[in-house]
Amino acid sequence: MFETCLAKVGFSEITWVPTTVSQAGIAAYGDAFWTDYRANPAFEMLRCRA
Repeated sequence: MFETCLAKVGFSEITWVPTTVSQAGIAAYGDAFWTDYRANPAFEMLRCRA
């Protein structure tokens, strides 16, 4: 739905970009802390060009 709507109004190069855990986050909380987040991310970024 998002891709279709964005394309209809003139956007191109529509790409979903998954979020990642930074090395600083892993260092601060440990790798195991992020297991659930990696399996079930709360959101993804959407990149497109006007």
